Amino acid sequence: MAIAYGRSARPLWHLAPDAIFLNHGSFGACPREVFAEQERLRLEMEAQPDRFFRDRIMPAAGDTALRQAIAALARFVGVPGEELALAENATLAVQAVVRSMAFTPGDEILITDHTYNAVRLIVEARCAETGARATVVRLPLPADQGMGVGKPLKMINKPLRSDIPISIASIGPRNVELTAEIANAWQPIFLYPDKITSVWGAALAAGFARRDPALGPMEIYTSVPTYVGDDWADVIDAERPHIALYVGGMGARGKNYYNELACRYGFEAEAKVIQDLYLAGRKDEAAAAVPDELVRQTSLIGPESWVAGVVMSG
Repeated sequence: MAIAYGRSARPLWHLAPDAIFLNHGSFGACPREVFAEQERLRLEMEAQPDRFFRDRIMPAAGDTALRQAIAALARFVGVPGEELALAENATLAVQAVVRSMAFTPGDEILITDHTYNAVRLIVEARCAETGARATVVRLPLPADQGMGVGKPLKMINKPLRSDIPISIASIGPRNVELTAEIANAWQPIFLYPDKITSVWGAALAAGFARRDPALGPMEIYTSVPTYVGDDWADVIDAERPHIALYVGGMGARGKNYYNELACRYGFEAEAKVIQDLYLAGRKDEAAAAVPDELVRQTSLIGPESWVAGVVMSG
């Protein structure tokens, strides 16, 4: 696929014509060509599910789909395939790399004040374990620091509108407060509608109190797993590993905002069990420990009458 830059690249994605998209790392648009390949693989899986996983994915040896993907990626980045591994997402990949490095007291890890928060927590946790020191570098550097020759980066492409909407994916109280103050939209993950007031009410109120009226009402966007059908119980089970990954595996023990969110929802005991099992490598058991209520209340999975009732009441 030939890669173009700027406006000429827009046709490569399914983006709306009026969208100016800034991928902030949580929700990325998928190129049309990748989307088509995903659909091809989904149809192959649906045609023979058991064969797909047993023959194409699971074998420890042979020309499996995973090995083909690693080989293609190795050719793209120009490294041997045996030096590559696939991770579920960028945060887990960074965590694996940082934890694989041998640090000793006196070592220093440099991060910037723009570092993705989950990565910062990973670095801080690793430093606490090894005695290394995490140093945060301010960007851009203050005038009295550095060599004095740097310049802030500027946007290459001219925006189509003067006021670019800002949407923030936040769940921590302070971040939600900031979102309510300055953002056009809020993107919370695992949104439990009936808990919005009890979990985020104070943070939202504090942010709205400082909000510029010119911003208008804050919109809410959230990703909701959806399935309508009488065989919904199996789909509930399929969603459990996704929640277990975030509640159990993201960040470090004691520094996992998704785990803290589950606790604020009222699942303190369950969140601890999920994290303990996940960090011990017992991922299937961690998924099984995800409460039914947490899955049902953060999704639209169920029979038609139930889903319709939830939508109409919302």
